[in-house]
Formats: sequence, structure tokens, C-alpha cells
Amino acid sequence: MPYGSPGELRKRLDMLFTFMDHEDVPWHNNDAERAIRQGVLHRKISGGRRTWTGAEVFEVILSTYETAKKRGDRFIEMVRAKFDPPAGARGCGVGAS
Repeated sequence: MPYGSPGELRKRLDMLFTFMDHEDVPWHNNDAERAIRQGVLHRKISGGRRTWTGAEVFEVILSTYETAKKRGDRFIEMVRAKFDPPAGARGCGVGAS
């Protein structure tokens, strides 16, 4: 069934009014819209992505950035933490001396 079709809506009808049963669920999707806005603006200004891989990499970077911002973390520290070896690790991994 195509997304957005009447059948799809009927199938998900029980989820449509979730916000009425749970106070912590917003009735709008503004947060999701704001989260992707920067990527959409970048795509419009740059004229799109040259490759699917480039688009996927950009999405991962933007998602990581937005997650850091939402958590109150520093983006660069999140990225460094992913590339730094665990304490006590030895070998020739990224960041090893």
C-alpha cells in the first residue's frame, strides 16, 4: 500500500491520536521538521547531492550534530569519542600513538 493512501491511514488510525492519551507526545511534528530543516536548506542552496553516498554521509553527520545539540552535548566531542580508542586499548587503531 503506498504511503499516504487511505488504506495506509486506516491501518495507522490507532496511532493518529496518540497525543490525546499521552501528555508527553506533542500534537504536532514541529520538532521533526526543525531537525531536518538545516539539511533541506543545505540541499536547496547547493543544488542537491552529487552521489547517494555523499547524501548518506551528510545525513549521518547532520543527525549526529542534531542529536548532540538536543542532548546539550558538544558535537566535536561526540565525534572524537567515536574515533578515540577505549582506555587501555593497544594496537594501531585510529588515534593510537
